Amino acid sequence: MRFLQSFTRGMKKHEHISGRARRGLFAGRDKGFGNNVSHSKRRTRRSWKVNHQYKHLYSEALDEKIGLNVTTHTLRCIDKIGGLDNYLQSISDEQELGIKGLKAKNRIVEALQTPKENDKNSMMTHQLTQTG
Repeated sequence: MRFLQSFTRGMKKHEHISGRARRGLFAGRDKGFGNNVSHSKRRTRRSWKVNHQYKHLYSEALDEKIGLNVTTHTLRCIDKIGGLDNYLQSISDEQELGIKGLKAKNRIVEALQTPKENDKNSMMTHQLTQTG
């Protein structure tokens, strides 16, 4: 019994991530909960929703726009890091990316690994003009 307790104590506990956050780029943000406190100090339970927008963000690697649910905080992070491609590559936690973010990241990584046909042709013509 003690062995199991010590084993589970060392494991990293994952916080609950809502379904909405799994389907978009929320940068670790989620619905918040708390109390409204009146003048008479009566507490009323309430929640704070995340400010998210549906945006089409441009990917330089794919040369197309990707539609995602994104929080305004994530939009500022994307601008700061230097674009959607850099932002998705900088995040290693799959739970933070969510389903659509992970799919977009995989597509971007594949696009960066495989050279485009136009680039190959332009390199071949460039080499031919230099030698001939």
